[in-house]
Amino acid sequence: MGVTKIRGVNVADWTVVFTDENYTASKDDHVCIDSSAMITIQLPANPAVSDRVKITDVEGGCLLFPCTVDRNGTLMMKQASNDSIALNFVTVTYTYLNPTYGWIKEFLEIQTS
Repeated sequence: MGVTKIRGVNVADWTVVFTDENYTASKDDHVCIDSSAMITIQLPANPAVSDRVKITDVEGGCLLFPCTVDRNGTLMMKQASNDSIALNFVTVTYTYLNPTYGWIKEFLEIQTS
């Protein structure tokens, strides 16, 4: 499958990216992952306040194959460690707050099917 990008498909003007391989996200990417195997999504380097990246498990396999979210050298919720998405069909938005807090995350929804 590789990486497929679609620009501006909704009101929020996300760049929708479908991928089944490791991917380095850009600001405003909505990364839809095929979680049938291990995958790493790297957040943007040198983010600005309010930069955001959304990640959605469209395959429903993150419980079995957690997605690693690489902070790319920036803090993740005040911690110097990467994050992991380990829930099926979840959508998580990472927003860069500032150098003190780094990336913060918000769970948007969990689908049951």
